[in-house]
This record gives sequence, structure tokens and C-alpha cells, in this order.
Amino acid sequence: MEHLPLISVIIPTYNAIDSIHLAIESICQQSYDALEVIVVDYRSKDGTIDVIKQFQFEDTRVRLICSDEKGIYAAMNLGVGQANGTWLYFLGSDDKLADSNVISSIFRQKIDPATELILGKVKNINRSSQYIPEIYNNSFSSMLYWRNTLHHQGVFYHKHIFERFLYNQQFPVLADYCLNIQLYLDGVKAQHFSQLIALSNANGLSKQFSRNLYNEELALKKKLLPPWIYRLNQILVKIKINLKAKNRVEN
Repeated sequence: MEHLPLISVIIPTYNAIDSIHLAIESICQQSYDALEVIVVDYRSKDGTIDVIKQFQFEDTRVRLICSDEKGIYAAMNLGVGQANGTWLYFLGSDDKLADSNVISSIFRQKIDPATELILGKVKNINRSSQYIPEIYNNSFSSMLYWRNTLHHQGVFYHKHIFERFLYNQQFPVLADYCLNIQLYLDGVKAQHFSQLIALSNANGLSKQFSRNLYNEELALKKKLLPPWIYRLNQILVKIKINLKAKNRVEN
């Protein structure tokens, strides 16, 4: 009998009534059966919980966890603590898997036993900036020192990662970027697939390119990277701010 690893899909939610059904449907309709869906909700008041409970009634693989701690990464850390899977995947409440065979097409292939990150592609939808690519090709290299080259919805994380790391809630928007740099510095092995994994709504906070976002980026790089790389990033961030400010003026 074929042994397939259990996949834990973790979805943080807060007032996501307009999209959460599409996110959960895209998981429950997968041709791959060995999965669980963990939805971590922070005090939704718009009917989101009722939608989740209906899925829970229809599919025992769906679990709802109600959290009193605010923040997407608090929800994700809580989901990690409840996950039973060998591999963990984080899906935004306004995102969805690309098709019904996404998980099967990856986990029925041969995966190197040393691999702790599985990378695929993400299609950004509802793009509001020329700086957001339509197709995001994930990569795991020293380019992480300069920009986040991993799109969260295009990565499966082995459970062993979270025995060493969790999302640092000191960085409320970029804790995933912080984790990705830590993993690269830790020598984690990644395996790439050409698979399109998810359709991601490109209007999240990390896509707004605000000054606060760049300040957070510099803070995490100061914490993690050698001083000379941090100083070069200070210059790079100033250039990015100026370029994007100019683009807003011209448009």
C-alpha cells in the first residue's frame, strides 16, 4: 500500500466571509486524501465561523480553532502547535489552491529525505502594482538577503522546521520573511517543483510597499544579517522607496 504523508493546511481567518469558502473548498476538493485543514479564527463577527462550521460538519478533516490572540502569525503559530502533518502549508483566507490535483502532483513524486522546504509557483491575482509579478517563481538562495524570494502560498514546510523555529511576532507583516532568512542561514535544504500551487490575492499588507513595511524589513535584517549586508540593505531600501514613490507620482 502506498504511504502518503499527512499534509496540514493552516488558514488564519478574521472576518473573511467573502472568500473563506473558496479557500477551504480548494483544499477539501483535492484528489489527495491524506490532509487536514486547521482554520484559526480571531473573533470573526461576519459569519466566517458559521461557514467554517458547515465545512467541519461535512468534512471531518476540517478543524476550527478560535483564538483570542490577534495577528496572522499568532494564528499561524497556534496552527503549527495543533498540526499533525509531516508537511505544513499556510493558505491565506482570500487565496486558494490552483486546482484539485496540486497536492497529489507534488507528494506522489519522489522527495529527497533531506528536504525540508518544497517550493512551487504562485499566481498573483488582483495585482495593484507593476512591482508584483503575475507568476511568482519561488527560489531559496542568498537573494533572500536582499528581498523575499519565497511566496508563502508556494511553500510546504516540513514539521521539523517548527521544532527549531516559529514565526517571530515582533514582525507583524514580515515574520514569514524573517523565518525564510533564518531557514537559509540554518542550511535548510529546498526542493523545487514546476507546479503552480496557489492563486493568491495580491492586495495584502506585504504588497502595499509602505514606509512602515520597509522599516520592518530593515529591523529584521539588522537582527539576522551581518552588519555589512544590513548597511547595503539600508541603501537598497532607500532606492526602492524613491522608485515606488516616483511611480505613484507618474501614475
